[in-house]
Order: sequence, then structure tokens, then C-alpha cells
Amino acid sequence: YTIMLVDTADSPFHPILHYGASNIPVESLLQSEDFVLSSVDTFESYRGPSPPAFIPGIQEQLFNYEWIVAPQSSFVEELPEVPSNTRFDYNAYLASVDATIFATSYLSAGFCVTALLDPPAPPPVSSAPVTPAPVSLFDPAPVTTAPITTAAPVMATPTTVAPVVATL
Repeated sequence: YTIMLVDTADSPFHPILHYGASNIPVESLLQSEDFVLSSVDTFESYRGPSPPAFIPGIQEQLFNYEWIVAPQSSFVEELPEVPSNTRFDYNAYLASVDATIFATSYLSAGFCVTALLDPPAPPPVSSAPVTPAPVSLFDPAPVTTAPITTAAPVMATPTTVAPVVATL
């Protein structure tokens, strides 16, 4: 079997290959409850998304991915070279390993925040002396004339993203 993860969006750089493995024995797919994609020989290791950050709105964009599962007619001794993961012609690759698409599964995903790189600066604190206003016996609470500047910056903590394990 050949299994691939391909970003199938419509752009001059697509399709983009994000993962690929060939020569996966059917027994490992059917008999193993613990089958993990990282345990097979890959022709393309997993590559996460890395779109250009200068594109406006890219952090809010969803990306479309397709898992492709294709049985091969036989084991391929020497897998074809994949010179680039962009503009990946997955139909040509499948033909070169004599595989036919059996099943596909689609998903859309976006960015995950892992850290706040540029935290906001704290508000300035006034160094002017605070002069309390006169308090009357009839007022329910004292009143201050100085502005209140007690806002604290909000900090995000880095998160760990667990690796995805696919079970077929």
C-alpha cells in the first residue's frame, strides 16, 4: 500500500505533499491495532504547513488535506524520487508504483497557537503623586482623583501539540 497526505488546495504551488509512504504490507494495516504511520518507511517524512506569513489573513485560513490510501500491485524495490513536495503530481507517483486510489479522507485544518512571541507592553505607570480627595461623612466611599492604571499584560504560555497517530 501507499499512503499519502496531500494539501489539495487550488494554487500555483499545489498539490503539496505533506507525508508519503509506500510498500506498506496489507498485514500491518489489517492485523495490527497499534499501526502507526511513523513505523513505516517513508518516501517523504511529515512536513507541517509553512505558508508565507506575509499573506494577509493566513493565520485564519483553513487548509484542505486529503489522506490517500492506494494498494500497490507489488512491492517496489526502488521508490521513485520526489524532488519537491510542492506541485506534487500524486497521480503520476501512484502510477510509478503501480498503485490505484482505494480510499480518500478529507480534512480541513488551520494554525495552532504555540506561543505568544511579542507580548504587549504593560501600560505606563504614572509617577505623579496621588492626592486623595476630601472625604465627607455622608459619602458611602472615599474617592481618589488619580487615574487608576492597574492593568497587567496578558501572557500566553507555550503549549505542546501531541503528534497525530493514525489508526487504519
